[in-house]
Amino acid sequence: MTRRAVVAGGAGDVGRLVAAGLSAEGYEVHLLDRADSLQDVADEIGAVAHRCDATDYESLVAATADLDSVDVLVNAVGAWPRATIDELRPEEWEQVLRVNLGAPMLTTKALLSALRRAGGAVVNVSSTTALRGAPGMVAYSSAKAGLIGLTRSLAAALGPDGVRVNLVFPGVLVTDSNGDLPAQPFERARAERALRRDGYASDIVGAVLFFASDAAGFVTGQSLVVDGGQLFA
Repeated sequence: MTRRAVVAGGAGDVGRLVAAGLSAEGYEVHLLDRADSLQDVADEIGAVAHRCDATDYESLVAATADLDSVDVLVNAVGAWPRATIDELRPEEWEQVLRVNLGAPMLTTKALLSALRRAGGAVVNVSSTTALRGAPGMVAYSSAKAGLIGLTRSLAAALGPDGVRVNLVFPGVLVTDSNGDLPAQPFERARAERALRRDGYASDIVGAVLFFASDAAGFVTGQSLVVDGGQLFA
């Protein structure tokens, strides 16, 4: 029987590479996103596109109504506007939490029956800013830290149904979407890492595939840092 995977944020830098990795593993892949590039990304990797707003529960339910069984859900939705506490407007705070913390919760909830039916696996994508703190990204790091509690709570809640929930912490990554950032954060990250090179979205794929796989069949509520050894170096 063909296994089915859903990648929320599937048109993003990390999401599309994870989706391609799942497709290469033989999954029937479905992408959730509202990006204009969604259909092109889906066509490129042979996935099914579902255009929706992952911060809108009704939009998610409508877009995924035909998915009666889901073996893997990857929550890779994210937005990372930079703002210090002095610059941050209350409405920006609410929006960043809605995207980075609310969307993974709502997507998981929308697919609960399908995940339970398959005894599936959920993989949430956080950020090492959740562990370090980021004075220039107060809302983003706070929301990504919230994913730790969400992951552990869902793991405890859904474990009796055979659903596993785990978390990946990417470090600073060189991606298309952050190409306009100054070089200093990337230079600092390289200097602090045990593996002194840049990190890329492709470096995250293996960790996600592990948590999605049968090899992690007795692993839930756990997290894996993928940052080249920056946090301990």
